[in-house]
Amino acid sequence: MATTLSSITELPQTTNSTSCSILQTQYVLPLDIVSLVSSLISLLATFLALFFIILFKRWNFLNQRLILYLCLATIVSLVTNMLSRITQNEFCMFAGFVNQIGGWMALNAYVSITLSLIIRVFFTRQFKRPDVWVIVFIFGTPFWFNWIPFIRNSYGQSGIACWIKYNEIVNGTCQIFKFGQALELVLWYIPLYLMLGIMIILYTIVLVKFYFHRKQWVRFDQNKDNERRNAIKYVTSLLAYPLIYLLANVIPLISRFYSFTNPTNYPFILFLIAILFYTQQGTGIAIAVLVNLRKKLTYPSLKAALSGWCHREATVKEYPITEGEAELDDDDNDYGGPSESVSYKLYSDSKSSVVS
Repeated sequence: MATTLSSITELPQTTNSTSCSILQTQYVLPLDIVSLVSSLISLLATFLALFFIILFKRWNFLNQRLILYLCLATIVSLVTNMLSRITQNEFCMFAGFVNQIGGWMALNAYVSITLSLIIRVFFTRQFKRPDVWVIVFIFGTPFWFNWIPFIRNSYGQSGIACWIKYNEIVNGTCQIFKFGQALELVLWYIPLYLMLGIMIILYTIVLVKFYFHRKQWVRFDQNKDNERRNAIKYVTSLLAYPLIYLLANVIPLISRFYSFTNPTNYPFILFLIAILFYTQQGTGIAIAVLVNLRKKLTYPSLKAALSGWCHREATVKEYPITEGEAELDDDDNDYGGPSESVSYKLYSDSKSSVVS
């Protein structure tokens, strides 16, 4: 979120200025422009990924829905990041609040995918649909605690964007706002770094378990061959997304540590790179989605998918998929496992009869 980048510097206790930014004035506008343009590009890329997900109706299985939720959370995060650049006093408190909400939604979406991976690796059989809990966790829990900064009007301008204030102007001088700094740590930095650490550990476990035992899964116990092959497809379809978030936060994490040791000498170029890395998460997600769908991005497939949306539906039937029954094509690497159902829809024009 922009908040991670906007508040990575600390100020001396008192400065003779009515501005609480240690960045020189000529740097503020270029950083705003870079952040807005980069966020806009990433947002358009995410909408492109969402378009193809909807076009091909990729929501039948849990892993497909997790990617769908991630796209929606990323869109919210990028939009709120852009809004946080509007630093007028009347709007900045609201912008800071939604910026915090958007950042948490994106983080929760990545955590959900990571937990889904670890569960799928250790329990090859798919559990019943956990969608209600996943949706509540991603889109609901951020509202449970992010109202706290409204106490003492702690949302406001933070550096070059709107977030939780870490300094404030008192009698014409800029002073440290200790309550805001405490809220930053408790409501974002500490949970963020803890979750990043946990994600790295879990992701490493997934990679080790998955790649070292992949051949073993398929070679032994032929009765469970399909189940384990489906687990491989499930894991493969989601592996890229936690890595995207980890890479996007590497430079902001480095910049945060650097600001602790050099509070009054923060390099502009590091700030710029941190903004670019963080705001391009949507582009990374779009690339991952398109790679998963690469064999479907052909003219016949696109035409058939569009026809499926445009033509009248003749009949809709639901066939439950039981264990070992569902085999996807070799081209499909997005299978979510048993205990799901898929809608098979037959389309016809006015001249053709309905096939049951």
